Amino acid sequence: MRIGNRGLSPLIASVFLIVLALVISSLVYSWSYGFIRGKADVNGLSVDELCGTVDFSVVVVSNLSGTYDLEIVNRGNVNISSLKFKAYSGGDSKVVDSNMSILVGRSVNGSVVLGAVDQVGVLPVLDGKLLEKASDIVCEKNPVFLELFY
Repeated sequence: MRIGNRGLSPLIASVFLIVLALVISSLVYSWSYGFIRGKADVNGLSVDELCGTVDFSVVVVSNLSGTYDLEIVNRGNVNISSLKFKAYSGGDSKVVDSNMSILVGRSVNGSVVLGAVDQVGVLPVLDGKLLEKASDIVCEKNPVFLELFY
């Protein structure tokens, strides 16, 4: 046995282990925080914050036998890749997809077949690539409702 070779004291070793555990847990937390909150890499916006920047209006130009001719204006600062129409009728609802895309500051005319409905909510769909996601992002929190005239 050699005299003079000393290892770390148990107290210092315990402190090092606690510090190491704290550093690793903070790294895991910061890495996973983006997944938990849906954090984006685009200007640091989350999905909810990005959907909050969407600003568009939909006007019914004509309604012929359940086919709605629409004019959509994108006043926000993010492109809308498509729209989903959630049609309510007699307590039931159905979702109708459209391929109408609206660039920032532009307007587009289009039509959608909804049939006889009581109320229609329009949901913007954003390109998932904005947030490095594989699927598109449907902003469901604040739909724009059509004013239906009969």
